[in-house]
Amino acid sequence: METMASLPQKTLQHNKVPLAKRASAGPGGISVNPPAYGIESMDGMRAEALSLQLNAPISEPNNDIIQMFRQPPSHLSSSPVVQRILAEDLMENRVRAVIAGEHHGEIPPDQEKTNWLRAGVTVVHENEALPNSERMPDPPILRAAHLWNFFYRSAAPFWDSVLKGEDVSDSRVTMDAHRSLAESLQAELEVIGLGSDLLLTRAYDLLDKLVVRLPADNDELMEMPWWKKEILAKSKQKIMADLYSVMYNIHRGGSFGDVSFEERPIMEERSREMLRIINEAGPNKTIYKVGDEHISDMKRLKLKRRGDVIVLDRSQYLIEYGNLGRSRLVGRTGNQDVFNSIGNKDL
Repeated sequence: METMASLPQKTLQHNKVPLAKRASAGPGGISVNPPAYGIESMDGMRAEALSLQLNAPISEPNNDIIQMFRQPPSHLSSSPVVQRILAEDLMENRVRAVIAGEHHGEIPPDQEKTNWLRAGVTVVHENEALPNSERMPDPPILRAAHLWNFFYRSAAPFWDSVLKGEDVSDSRVTMDAHRSLAESLQAELEVIGLGSDLLLTRAYDLLDKLVVRLPADNDELMEMPWWKKEILAKSKQKIMADLYSVMYNIHRGGSFGDVSFEERPIMEERSREMLRIINEAGPNKTIYKVGDEHISDMKRLKLKRRGDVIVLDRSQYLIEYGNLGRSRLVGRTGNQDVFNSIGNKDL
């Protein structure tokens, strides 16, 4: 997981999102009940750090429709089942850029980048800027809003349960999840431009308070005397309510303020922006890796791609990644690690 110290300074300087002047009041009548969307709508964004099981079940790809979203260039056969080697299409400029789905972290990022670089292809992951550019296809201000909504939907009921005297020892919302959320969201605030707006600073400070005096784990929480648990739970509920209001106002005053402050609309807007930026500015010979649910959004919403941009879901990409070892650009030997990095269960 990135820390604030590890974020490139040039990224912090060039990705500030202007925030309009706005009242400090909260969302005003907006329901704080957790939305009903499935937990996988987080799309795995730093999900492993939150100790939640987010990955959707792995499904076997249907080879008959493997080209469902990848159509060959117009000068090639129009057959939907033509299977070319992606590395060669990229290097020979039949394809400019690719958006590919993944379950975050399933392939070690450095290994993945190295394997593709042997074929002259650059891999960019979801929360990274495009090569030789400060443009981030996944806007940090939307990532922050999505991350907060995802966590709030799970953590707010958690503290309700504590106040009701329920046993939360086995809850997936752990004390470590709170700490990881604070660190991850503070990192997003850094990218947006911490210090450029009082609300951003306020959110950062509240995240510090969210993790103060938390017990080591849920078992230790359950062992606390009732009166201490009650004080702690009420304190965290107040902090989370304040955070909700601040995060709402940050979102409303930013570039995507017209998007509803809920997981699903924010998720879909992230997917739209990813495809829009890659359509407009995706560099040659680039693969942009995103959570596989974004690919599902692009298909379901029937978003338009440029003719030289390919969109692959996770299963399609894993087959192309395996094909990398057969590309004449990297040779047919010495690339067994490409195949070893993907278990049979993924194919």
